[in-house]
Amino acid sequence: MRVQTARRCSGICQRSQSGIALLMLVIVIVLVMSSFYFNSISLNEIKNDEMVQTRKALADAKQGLIDYAVMHASVNGAGNGIGGGDPGEYGYLPCPYIDAADGNQNANCGNRHVNTIGLLPWATMQTDILRDGSGNCLWYAVSGSYKNWQFSGLLNQDSPGMLQVVDEANNIVIGNNIEDRPVAMIIAPGHALAGQLRVNNPALACGSDGTQLAQYLDSNGVTDNAVLNGAIHVPDAFIHARLASDPDDDTDDYNDQFVLVTRDEIWQAVYRTDIDIRFAELTEAIAQCLANYANEPNNEGRKLPTPAPLDLATYRAEIEYDDHSLADAAAAGYVGRIPWDVDDSNSANTLAGAVIDNIFDDPDLCENIDLPSTAIVEDIDLNDVDDMHRKLFMNWKEHFFYALSENYKPENVPLGGYVGCGNCVDIAGTEYAAIVFFSGQAEGGQTRVFDDIAATDDKAAVGNYLENGNDAVFAVASGDDTFFTSATGDIMFCVTDAAAPAAVAC
Repeated sequence: MRVQTARRCSGICQRSQSGIALLMLVIVIVLVMSSFYFNSISLNEIKNDEMVQTRKALADAKQGLIDYAVMHASVNGAGNGIGGGDPGEYGYLPCPYIDAADGNQNANCGNRHVNTIGLLPWATMQTDILRDGSGNCLWYAVSGSYKNWQFSGLLNQDSPGMLQVVDEANNIVIGNNIEDRPVAMIIAPGHALAGQLRVNNPALACGSDGTQLAQYLDSNGVTDNAVLNGAIHVPDAFIHARLASDPDDDTDDYNDQFVLVTRDEIWQAVYRTDIDIRFAELTEAIAQCLANYANEPNNEGRKLPTPAPLDLATYRAEIEYDDHSLADAAAAGYVGRIPWDVDDSNSANTLAGAVIDNIFDDPDLCENIDLPSTAIVEDIDLNDVDDMHRKLFMNWKEHFFYALSENYKPENVPLGGYVGCGNCVDIAGTEYAAIVFFSGQAEGGQTRVFDDIAATDDKAAVGNYLENGNDAVFAVASGDDTFFTSATGDIMFCVTDAAAPAAVAC
């Protein structure tokens, strides 16, 4: 009996031990799988958190740049505010932080019309230090046409950016057309890739300044985000991280992520300010400045200067806005842009020595201009280079047009009294000595591209600016034309047909 009992226990005990071992094996497998599963969840959560942080930082930086573009033109921006600019200077973006004081834009960031890249200047923008999910500060590329150093001389809603985006095959996917080129780019550099050495400098908030581009920005072997071409008016291309890029995999070729700032985003924000009021004030001030020319004591015929041509060699330079000769004015139908240099008209009107050739620099004509039709508190000084309206004109001058009556054209006769109408421009039956137009935002089908490189010039066509039939009148103008009040965003002020001409709404 004892033997049988021992044998029976031995078999039962062996089966029990095998079951326990199997159970232990299952428990171990479950624990290993659970550990792997939860570790995977943790890694995925970390990556998702990094992506969320990167996207938020990029979005905050983009909004900060748009705010800067608007506030740069505010009164509070002069000297101490977010813009650090002057009233009337809308749309400008800061230079990058390259090697300036920590987080501030460089006061000098390269030549005019040349793109610049560096760290996002959070101190100048008055934002927090913005970092991507990897903990690195954001980088920033700005178009040479929009940066606030070496001003482009003409920055408005029609100014294109100078950046492009390419795909993995280096085909341009954003910015192939001039008008579609972004004006700025904010870059999240991500984790360091193979070959990048990021040495932390504890004295700097970002651990580095903006000179270490190659250690943060990437290349696919053809497009290098860290290298700009340095050429005037030539766009720079950038490549975005692939969708399959792993920010933790340092064998990837590139992992830069970025957001773009477009010109439409900037100017839509600008137009939400009171800029339309400023345009109306400026248009009236220009009309009064021209009327003051007619009212010069030795301008016995009360004659006006001829317009500048519609097609100019450059729309940025002041000296290119030179008044037509009498013959050219007649051939053009006495219509064109606002003249800056009026020496031909001075000569024909025997005003040499009485009026400065650059009309807006003459204090007798364009200083302390009263605007009775507006609620402006202070007079406008267009001859003051720091005046808000002067700065506004310098950036939007190709948007202004001028129709002169043939009877008020510059000539040596008649003298005495004033010319008076007969062959004059008119609106709804009322004759005027001249009309000043300001063209607002482009309407459907209007393009205003001027490209020095491709020799594209849409700005010479007045149909890309004026509407409601006024563009058609310009095409066949003769100095005795009927124009129409604007039904869109165009603004018009007229110079009266009177012994003492004045600016009036028309």
